Amino acid sequence: AFLYERQSRFDLELKVIEDGLVYHSESIQLLLRNGVSLFRSERFEESQLIFEKAIRIQPHDNTTRRVHSSVLFALGNTEEALQ
Repeated sequence: AFLYERQSRFDLELKVIEDGLVYHSESIQLLLRNGVSLFRSERFEESQLIFEKAIRIQPHDNTTRRVHSSVLFALGNTEEALQ
């Protein structure tokens, strides 16, 4: 997945990550990578859903919360992003 990201091939990266999520659906690392890839592909609504799932699984993960805030800003949810 990392190599695809380096080549800006987010579609291929997403496919690899989604395949991994089939077997490890609650992997914070995979969910984070998935959310970031969706964000970089400007698929903000989908990215938000992924980060919300990750936060439900691990509510105190600061990295996930920080990137989720960026997604919320991109969606125009400024107040929610600042919480």
